[in-house]
Amino acid sequence: MRFAIASSVIFTLMLSPAVAFGCKCAPPPEGMSGRQLAEWRAKGVTAIFEGKVVRAKLKSVWLEASVGDSVPASIDEVIPVMLVTFDILRSYRGVQGQHVDVETGLGGGDCGFGFEIGKEYLVYADRTESGQLSTGICTATAPVEKSGANLAYLRGEPIIPGKSANQSTANTGRLCVRVAPTSSEDSGEKLFLFRVANKSPIPSDEADEKPQEHGLFCADDLEPGGYLVLLTKGPEESPSLFAYYPGVMKPSAATSIDIRLGQTVSDLVFRIPSEPTFSVNGTVSVVDKSQLPRKAGVILISPDQPFSGLIYRQDVAPNGVFAFPKVLAGRYWGFVDVESDTSEKPKWLTKKIELSVDKNLADLHLVLIPE
Repeated sequence: MRFAIASSVIFTLMLSPAVAFGCKCAPPPEGMSGRQLAEWRAKGVTAIFEGKVVRAKLKSVWLEASVGDSVPASIDEVIPVMLVTFDILRSYRGVQGQHVDVETGLGGGDCGFGFEIGKEYLVYADRTESGQLSTGICTATAPVEKSGANLAYLRGEPIIPGKSANQSTANTGRLCVRVAPTSSEDSGEKLFLFRVANKSPIPSDEADEKPQEHGLFCADDLEPGGYLVLLTKGPEESPSLFAYYPGVMKPSAATSIDIRLGQTVSDLVFRIPSEPTFSVNGTVSVVDKSQLPRKAGVILISPDQPFSGLIYRQDVAPNGVFAFPKVLAGRYWGFVDVESDTSEKPKWLTKKIELSVDKNLADLHLVLIPE
């Protein structure tokens, strides 16, 4: 499956009940004792340590390239990852010094682990082909407070059977937000929640698909912590509204909502801001004047919210023309994305462009470069 290029696919990656559709973890052998299971989890792992998350950064070739640079013209080759920096609290294997960087996916189908700034974890990590330490949900990586048996094994202490780690609704919270109406018709709004301490662009939770009454959206079983609330509207591949509570355009200006154990927050009103949209049209050509690949598209990504739901994609016609009918105002990076029908993909490069959408744009031009 190609990586998410539109909000519907990105959000599904995280929020689907069958969240492991792209991530299958090998189960442990049956009949193991607590000590045997802890030993099995540690066997062959390159690095094991206790650490506190101090930073998390989204990394991708498309994001790190400068405007005008040539980059792979395939979103499959630039799938973003999170690079998480830990202060080392205690090392058991494979790491030295005071700090270490560990790579993980964004969450959901890519097996990424949802680390949060300021929390302490027991981390199990192996090295990728590039030599970078990497971890995910298929390892024994977990918050320190949920790693009792593994910590006891690593420390050479007796393993005491612990209580069930399953959460009950008494240990979670509930959030309800009323969206101020914009019309008498069903306007198709959706609410997504992001944990403030988790820097992944993938939402952690989603409110009810339809409002309960008079625009009231609710999300249940929320873990305690701070949340940002995102409101979207319009076709999933072309959002016409993308705003944060209480009604602002950028997450940096949003108000964080604090959820506590057993608490219901229900007195919030989301005032939908007026967000203009503009058309963006142009062409794609190959630098050597050869024929365009059959499956090509143009992708626009917001630099302020990279690889979030604020992504637009339109197919390129055989004559090289593309047209975005409605794009929210703001700054964007533009790329060409080429999808191949075969396992032996022809290699293409594209030049990263930047555009400011504050009016209708025509004659935008992107190029493909045979590699």
